[in-house]
Formats: sequence, C-alpha cells, structure tokens
Amino acid sequence: GALLLRIPIEATNSLQSSSFYKLSLRRYVREVFPGLVRFKPALTYLDYKKVIALCQKEAEKRQILLVVRGPLREYIDSRELHIDARSRLGVELKEHNPKLQERFESYRSIVDGEMARKLRDRQMWDSFFMCAMQKSANFSVPGSGKTASVLGMYAYLRNRGLVKRILVICPKNAFGSWMDEFSVCFDGVEPLRVLNIHNPAYKNTKQRNAALQYDSGRCNLILANYESVGGVLDSLIQLLDKQTLLVFDEVHKVKRVNGEYAENALRLSHEASYAVAMTGTPIPNSYTDIYNLLHILFPHEYDEFFDFTVPMLRNPGTADVAAINDKLQPFFCRTTKDQLGVPKANSDLICVADAKPEENQLLRILQMKYRKNKLALLVRILQMESNPKLLLQSLDLADFAY
Repeated sequence: GALLLRIPIEATNSLQSSSFYKLSLRRYVREVFPGLVRFKPALTYLDYKKVIALCQKEAEKRQILLVVRGPLREYIDSRELHIDARSRLGVELKEHNPKLQERFESYRSIVDGEMARKLRDRQMWDSFFMCAMQKSANFSVPGSGKTASVLGMYAYLRNRGLVKRILVICPKNAFGSWMDEFSVCFDGVEPLRVLNIHNPAYKNTKQRNAALQYDSGRCNLILANYESVGGVLDSLIQLLDKQTLLVFDEVHKVKRVNGEYAENALRLSHEASYAVAMTGTPIPNSYTDIYNLLHILFPHEYDEFFDFTVPMLRNPGTADVAAINDKLQPFFCRTTKDQLGVPKANSDLICVADAKPEENQLLRILQMKYRKNKLALLVRILQMESNPKLLLQSLDLADFAY
C-alpha cells in the first residue's frame, strides 16, 4: 500500500504551510487529509528512506517523536537485501567461488543430459551465471557461443519445468542463426518448433497477432525483430505469463534513450521472470548505452539500486566511472575468444588489382547517374563488382527496404 504519515489533526495546516513541506516533502506527497499524509504509490524503497530521513530531521528540530512501524522497516531491509544479494551472487559466480562448485556440477550434469552438443567449460559457466542470476547480460565477444550458452540455460529451466519456450527479440538477419543453433544443440533431443514473426504465411499484423495468440503454445522458439515488436506487443506480453525465457539479442539496437524500440522492450520485459540481454559491443560510445539495457533487465530495481541519470552516464567524472563499473560488474558475464582457446585469425592475403579504364569510366557513369541517391549508388556499385550484367536490369529499392 501507499506510505502514510500520521500527525495530530491540529498540526495538518501548519505542516502544509511550512517551508519543510513545500521545499522537501511535497514532491513525494499524493494528498493530505486531517491528521494524515498519503504519499505517492509509485515511490521506491529509496524514496521511503529519503522521506523517513527528512521527517526524522524535522521531528528532531520540533522536538517531537517520529515512529517508523516495523513492517516498513522490514520492507526497506528486504528490498536492500534482494538486490544486494543478487549483486553478491554475481560476483561469486564470476569468481567461480568454490562454494558454488557443487551447484555448478549439478547444473552441468542436467544441461549435458539435455543437449546433443555439449557446451565448453566457459560457455557452461556463462550459462550457469545467467540461469542463477535469472536476469543478466552476456557481453561475450562475437563467436564465443552466447547463443549456445542461452540454449543451455533454456535446457536446464525446461528440465526443471520452469520454462517451455524462448522468445528472442533480435535483428531479422539473426533469425537463421537462432534456428540453426537450436537444431544443432538439440538434435535428436527436442525438435525445433519455431514461430517466425516474418513467416510469409502471415500477411499482416492481424495475422501475426493471431499466430502468437493461437499457435505459439506448441512452439519452443519464437522470433521477432525489434522493428516488428510494436505491432504485436500485447500478444508478446501475454506470452510472458506462461513460462517464457525472454532474450534480447544484439540489445545495443535499443540503446537510444526514450526511443520507440526501447520503450517496447521495456514494456515487454516488465513481467519477465527470466531475461537475458546479449551484445558483443556493450558500450561502444558512452555509458548511456547501458541505460536501456539495465532498465530492461531490472525495471523495478533500476531507480532503487543503480540510479544512474542520463547526464551522469553521458559525461561521468572519475568517481562516477568507478561507481558505474562497480555496480554494473556483478550483472554481466563475458567470455573472450582467448578464454575459449579460439586460435588467432590468419593474416589477410591482400591482392591488389588495378581497375581498367573501362571499369573506371563505368564507375563515373554510375556516380553521375545516382549522385542524389546514395543507396542506389551503393547497390549499383555492388552489382558492378559482382555481376555487371545486373546493371542492365531495372533497380527497385523496395527490394532493399530491410
């Protein structure tokens, strides 16, 4: 319920007219009755702590007694312990704390029994991390097996009867890799039953919504891209009530604060019990790139635990950087290619070939013809490089809308 402050009835008017109320307390208050102040229902436990501190200071000034009831104290303590305990667990998992070894071996045994292709040790630890944390990020480098680690998490949760499907929000060009990886990891164990939001059978948004509402129950993998989420958002939210592991792949696609894709992702993640945010490039520009990521994973805890403002993330001082890194570190796992033993890439073999005069002349013609349309120019140059006969065909840029 809402936070209440009981005061003597005769003190109500003097409280409302005081500078303490106008300058400090009013921003938290919803309404005032004789003898009773009702605070806004959306306050976090940090807000409660601030209100108590403000009232305590004012009570001491007025030489009156402030009593904070036990249930409120217990609630504040429990919220602090919840996120703090999760933070401590994240550190222990990343350090491979010996006290977790037995639990890890049990996890490995179940996952190995559920998957046709076994995870490597580092992938298994990442999978264990994500499962134990329930909501976390995977910042492992491209090619290190992030998808396989998530599928390991799914295998364990499915074995325990906690999830039945994976809902993946990712770029459209990643659909194939998710389907391929699922088929390989569970070959002969669990057949792939996929609902692809861009299946040609679904002609419009209405049909996509119908498929999600009526056909998704038999599916173990549901794929939607960030651009399409808005049109089927309510249908996707309904799925999250029914044992679904939610995955945001290439989550850096929703880094723009207050962007449409970010708002959809935030609404979608609000009720998820298990969620993973994946990206191999977590902070390419500035710390503002983690603002949406943390809100997606911890919509209820962000203001209470992280409390990073956009201006702070955009231009952090030295102390701010240390605080951000310290708070963020327990909530993501990261595996590098070196840790997986992936060999270094071979050196590039560069073959230089000068263009013929006719080829340069053709390039200049294309540059002149398409100088006002950079996309068309790029497409035509690619056609010229791969198969010049394509230049004789008409160009429909609608084919490249994706």
